[in-house]
Amino acid sequence: MKRILVYPLLALIVFLSACQDMKNPDDVAYVLSLGVDAGEERRFSFTVQIPSQTAQAAEKEGFTLHSAEADGIFEAIDKINAALPWRLTFVHLNDIIIGESLAAGGCLKELIRLVPNSLGFRATCRIAVAKGKAGDFLAGMRGLGEINPVKHQRAWMLEPSESALFPECTYAGLAESLTSPIHTAILPLGGRLPGVGGESDGITGMLGCVLVQDGIAALEFGANETLALMLARGEFRRGWYYAEHAALLRLAKPREVRVLSREPLVLSLSVYVELTSESFLDAAKAVNAERLAAESLRGELASVFESCRAAGADAFELGKHVVTGFSTNAPWNAFNWSERIREARLDINVECERGV
Repeated sequence: MKRILVYPLLALIVFLSACQDMKNPDDVAYVLSLGVDAGEERRFSFTVQIPSQTAQAAEKEGFTLHSAEADGIFEAIDKINAALPWRLTFVHLNDIIIGESLAAGGCLKELIRLVPNSLGFRATCRIAVAKGKAGDFLAGMRGLGEINPVKHQRAWMLEPSESALFPECTYAGLAESLTSPIHTAILPLGGRLPGVGGESDGITGMLGCVLVQDGIAALEFGANETLALMLARGEFRRGWYYAEHAALLRLAKPREVRVLSREPLVLSLSVYVELTSESFLDAAKAVNAERLAAESLRGELASVFESCRAAGADAFELGKHVVTGFSTNAPWNAFNWSERIREARLDINVECERGV
């Protein structure tokens, strides 16, 4: 009889202990994006984007923004939680947007520590730089009549990265690049595109990318330069290229990198692209389209390489191929890749063929 009574009591204790930590879903606000800017009174200004909790607000933009100035993320979270009827959670965080002035000021290493993964978000969370302020950038993500901001975020950031027309950098990828001499992070650069009432009325769009060196967003590149950079890194797949005319490019086969000499340091880079036949706007130019596209791309690649080489940045990630010639870490460290890249010569070859 005693044994019969013990089992229901044990089950009741387990059930009550499990319910003790349960949270009502209505008490939680899921942060979709986090913006980080320089603060006016405190060091940082944090902006969180959460789905709209009311039907009226959802119909208008699909999300609401809430900001707080603080010296650290947890202080900002406490401030925002105190002003809301919900508690913030970061398990659905898609993007961390960093304001241009912070990114260029050398705060990226600090921000990786300042916004730790212990908040509960995935290490695959994307990182981007905003032209201007991150808070304004998030305000422009309202979409074109979309009431679901997650769909719009996919349209403005994830889909361009899937075509490799613009880069995608994750939280884990940025953290790795800050400690690795042969992995150079490039962050997508976005901004408010002008609308009917000017830039403040426009939506968020992709503009190019910034290259990270020593925790600083050191170099900025436009759309065509970004395409060339992605092609040189072996990350490009397809996208529109605008030179003398618009052409749809596809990757024909992977890039090839060869180390021709170490003393002096000479390397070669070969990239292979395909132009689709329907992309030519002027039939008269189609005859020499492959040659024109190859020359234009080669010039773009050479210009980007020179800008990065002068800054000592391995934007093309050539070090991944150079390091394979060293058997141990000691001679590789003595080679001093971050300095040798400044004197490197790169022979660039672009082969372009007509697609079907």
